[in-house]
Amino acid sequence: MADSVMDQRIFKMGLDTEAVSLYLLCCSLVDESLHISNKYIGERWTGNAEQLSKSIHTLIQRNILRQVMTDGKTTVYMLLDPDGWRAW
Repeated sequence: MADSVMDQRIFKMGLDTEAVSLYLLCCSLVDESLHISNKYIGERWTGNAEQLSKSIHTLIQRNILRQVMTDGKTTVYMLLDPDGWRAW
């Protein structure tokens, strides 16, 4: 079985619970060989839409997540290398 993509540094960045939860959800999708997309995130996200939107924005701003494709209906993201994460 392959190692998880989850990096422990996520817990030391001072992010709120929802942003960390979204990161863990994204790692889970990658571990299952699924795209990190609004479809799969939406199927598993247990918070509200505002929390999800804020968490996506936070992870993008911190260089943890990047939007790589959207067609207006589906948006796909990718996790970025932890060495490039913004700690502020």
